Amino acid sequence: MDWIIRDKSLEKKAVFFRFDSGNPEDAMYVYLNKKNIYAIGSVDFLYQFGNRKDLQLYFVSRSNQLGRLENKMQELIRFNKPFGSEYLGVYQINNLRM
Repeated sequence: MDWIIRDKSLEKKAVFFRFDSGNPEDAMYVYLNKKNIYAIGSVDFLYQFGNRKDLQLYFVSRSNQLGRLENKMQELIRFNKPFGSEYLGVYQINNLRM
């Protein structure tokens, strides 16, 4: 969450999560909304924001659970869990063309 807040690429930001989110995503949803950052709990709304040039669009996922959006984003940073191969990824959404 702090990494997204500190990113200065654009002042306005929107963060998307998969619809079947859990504890990490739900916590980010609450925290980011308190920081006046759009936090959207489903990628179903992604295309409604696609034409806005004033927003930086992010996607946050657990491991490689990218909701079939692999070709529309670029990984910015990965936070590995202490044990195993699981991680939390932060992606920038770049290409919303169908």
